[in-house]
Amino acid sequence: MDVEKVVNVQAAKDWWLQLTRRYYELQKQIEPLRDERNRLEDVRGRLARVLEAVGVKAEELQQLEGRIREELAAQPQMQAARVSDMAYEVLASLAKPVHYKEILDGIKERGGEVPGIDPGTNLIAHMLKDKRFSKAPEVGKGYYKLKEWDKEARP
Repeated sequence: MDVEKVVNVQAAKDWWLQLTRRYYELQKQIEPLRDERNRLEDVRGRLARVLEAVGVKAEELQQLEGRIREELAAQPQMQAARVSDMAYEVLASLAKPVHYKEILDGIKERGGEVPGIDPGTNLIAHMLKDKRFSKAPEVGKGYYKLKEWDKEARP
C-alpha cells in the first residue's frame, strides 16, 4: 500500500509539474497580448474622443462595436461547421476511407482552409468532435471514414 501511495504521489507531482509548466508557457504568450490590448484600448479611446468632437455620436460607435462583437462571437461555430462540412464533402466524394492529409488536400482543392498552426491536427480535432466521422484503423493509422458507411455495410 505504501509503495502504491508513493507511485500515486509521484504521478500527481509529475502531472502538477506539467500543468505548472504549461501555465507559465501560456502566461508568457498572454503578456504581449495584454500589452497590445491595452495599447489598442488607449488608441481607440483617443480616436473615439476625436470622432465625438467632430460630431459622431457615442451611441453610433457603440452600435458598431456591438455588431463587431456579434460577428466575432459567431465565427468559431461557423469555422468549425465549415471545416467538418468540407471534410464530409471530401470523404463523401472519395467514397472510401482516406488519410487525414488527403482530406486536408481535398479541402484546399475546394478552396477551403483549415486554420491553426497545425491544420492537420486541427482537422483531426474537428472530425473527432463530429459524430459523422470515425477512425478507420482497419485501413491504417491516420485514416478516417464516414460512420454512415458502417451502417450501409451491415445486412
